[in-house]
Amino acid sequence: MDNFLAALVLMFLCHWILRHIGKGRSVRSMLNSPGAPRLWITAGVLVAAFVLLHTVSHGEAIVPHQPLRGLPYILGTWMGSEQPLSERIVQAVGVSDYANRIYQSPNGAAQLYVGYYANQRTGDTIHSPKNCLPGAGWDPIQSGYAKISVRAAAKLLSMNM
Repeated sequence: MDNFLAALVLMFLCHWILRHIGKGRSVRSMLNSPGAPRLWITAGVLVAAFVLLHTVSHGEAIVPHQPLRGLPYILGTWMGSEQPLSERIVQAVGVSDYANRIYQSPNGAAQLYVGYYANQRTGDTIHSPKNCLPGAGWDPIQSGYAKISVRAAAKLLSMNM
């Protein structure tokens, strides 16, 4: 908003300087000069754009979500246990909510990490595993999607892997 107002003032100043250098006319005569309608139309369009953008913009959308701690700990034969992250890591990641669990079954174990970000500001990046894991020294060997059958939903879900 401050940039817009500064640009508007600068536009008026430039118009005045370019139209009236050395003419020595009063402000009243400047506003009634033959070029004045262009000035007023330009100013009106800029003010209308400012008002429109200011009234239409409502900031960031607030998306309702359920806390991730509500994810089930028992999935078929898999039993999950929470693995809390240190406060230092949570702050570094910038996550609003997360679940970090180890699920074990008679056939093996799997780790689940889900991070939720309440907002994504311009210029900030998503804390993507594709960036984070190599930065932490991990060397991913495969990336893609997997189809997982969910009996409760009676369908296949596509998951990142």
